[in-house]
Amino acid sequence: MKNILLKILFLLTCSVVNAQEKILDDALISISYRYEYVSNLLSPQPKQVVMTLLIGKQWSLFYNKHNDDFYFNRTDTDSRKYSVLTIDENGNMKRTRPADYSGTIGPTEYTYLDRFKMEEIFVGRVLFRGFYTYSEKYSFPKWSVNQEEKTIMGYHCQRATANYLGRKWIAWFTTELPFNCGPWKLTGLPGLILEAEDEEGHFAFIAVSAGKPAPEERLQIMLKDELSLTKTTKEAFLRMQKNVYESDGDFGPVKIKTSSPRIKRKLNTIER
Repeated sequence: MKNILLKILFLLTCSVVNAQEKILDDALISISYRYEYVSNLLSPQPKQVVMTLLIGKQWSLFYNKHNDDFYFNRTDTDSRKYSVLTIDENGNMKRTRPADYSGTIGPTEYTYLDRFKMEEIFVGRVLFRGFYTYSEKYSFPKWSVNQEEKTIMGYHCQRATANYLGRKWIAWFTTELPFNCGPWKLTGLPGLILEAEDEEGHFAFIAVSAGKPAPEERLQIMLKDELSLTKTTKEAFLRMQKNVYESDGDFGPVKIKTSSPRIKRKLNTIER
């Protein structure tokens, strides 16, 4: 009987492992962005993380590779290796504080875009509550392109603006990289977006490298198995994220008590 139970457990484990990732597409190009964001409106000190954009023939994926490795890929992760980085204009990086375990505010771990069917699949993490996913139809920003030009990473770029999801965006794109994609959901221009910033200066994406996916990166765009995620709606996810972020030590099943006064926080999201 014991052997039978062990065999059943082994088969179940294998099925979970085999179902953990679903291959959606092959990545054609990988772009790294310095993502600067203000998460707390009451303390508008910008933070920085490195985000990765993988673009395939049908799908694109925008995600935090450091967090992805930390959560899923390595059991012996040295947290110092996945610390928050400062990235200068030449793409040089250095650590500014330990343990990149923050889960970025705004576009968090994964934003998938199906560029044929115009579908978005979002996967995000809420502290102490796990991973959640929702999907919805995607709509392009309505860009206005003007004649302003500049050079970014050696690429000739044009300026475009759009009012999108509650913010006015200024973007710089290049037709020398013929992908109508960009960081997060900022797509739909006749070339790759290398820089984008909202008018208030709360969110900015600055490309620091572009090229073929590196061997240590995923060469395929993969979606985590939905069985490991809790399905929700965008509205419910944003509401939960706000409640946890602004709570005074109350994280649902986890209660945190501290003698020192907690920092007051008001969540600033990229969508509003």
